[in-house]
Amino acid sequence: MFFAPGVNYELHRVTGLYSPALRFPVPGELFLWRLRGEWHMATATNGRNWLTLDERRRVKGFNNPVTGRQFSVGRTVLRMILSKMLNCDPIAVRLDTTADDHVMVKVPNENRIIMADVSYVGMWVVIAVSAGRVGIGLVNPRGALSSQASGVLDAAQIQARERSHHRAWDALGRLPLAPETRWHSLVLPMPGAVRGAVTVDEPIRNVTAFGWTS
Repeated sequence: MFFAPGVNYELHRVTGLYSPALRFPVPGELFLWRLRGEWHMATATNGRNWLTLDERRRVKGFNNPVTGRQFSVGRTVLRMILSKMLNCDPIAVRLDTTADDHVMVKVPNENRIIMADVSYVGMWVVIAVSAGRVGIGLVNPRGALSSQASGVLDAAQIQARERSHHRAWDALGRLPLAPETRWHSLVLPMPGAVRGAVTVDEPIRNVTAFGWTS
């Protein structure tokens, strides 16, 4: 598991349409979700109905049906997550999406914006929500399942961290970067040979993670 020094972790299962994340993350706090791309609560009829017309077109436009299903699950779950924070129905959640698919949400009655990133690898969908810039990096090295492949897996972990940093950096156009900003990364434990990382623009003190416990 991930347990970085100086970081408090709270782990939950992913169950039903509800999650304990009933509020927006505050500075220094990171919310994470990990679930399978075919998660039944997001592929049910009501979940598909939560997608916008443009999102449904994107799903149909993917050459690989698996990629389209992952995108559909990611957007549906993100609306479910944000609806709990906004105290509204998922279908009422409007996603302010950037060119690189980051999602921005203005916190009601507060002068601040939170950011969400969604990433996909294999059968997995990973979502991160932060009070600042956030990026997820996921890498699935081919043929790296044996014990002799430790070097390949180490390189994949470095690549995952670099990808997460690039994703967070790509969001700079939407949120100003303070001169003293330093990037902070955490390892995201993933099954098998998959390697993951998440990067944010502030020190992480608390992580609430859904889907990393049975």
